[in-house]
Amino acid sequence: MKQVNPSVFWPVVGVLVVWLAALTWGALGSAPTAAERAAAGGGPVVAFVHGDSLQRGMAFVQTMQANLQMQMEAREKQLQEDALPLQEEAQELLAYANSGQASDDELEIAQRRILELEEGLRTLQRAAEQDMFVAEQNMQAVMAEALRRH
Repeated sequence: MKQVNPSVFWPVVGVLVVWLAALTWGALGSAPTAAERAAAGGGPVVAFVHGDSLQRGMAFVQTMQANLQMQMEAREKQLQEDALPLQEEAQELLAYANSGQASDDELEIAQRRILELEEGLRTLQRAAEQDMFVAEQNMQAVMAEALRRH
């Protein structure tokens, strides 16, 4: 084995120690942690979640949406059923008014009744819209509560 001259060995070791210290400080000391980056708004932060809880949450949201859709369809059907007699009466009045057999007084009465029927239809539609708005608000409140608990 060859002997290394101590006058060369110790300065080389000193330079290596300083170099390693600088690299270590640069790698560990200057890089912010993920929490610091998130607080500063920089860079993406990776969060690990349980897949089961995500699947349960998605199933819950899909169930809530399906329920809301069924409520909307049922309310639409109910609105059509409620509006049908009013629409039929309005068509009968229009047919009578257009037949030429109605007097001026009867035409005026028919016109007033048609306006009343139109207002009744608008009232039914507003009630249906309000019902759907309340149903949607209830769904959002239930979902917000579920999210707050989990």
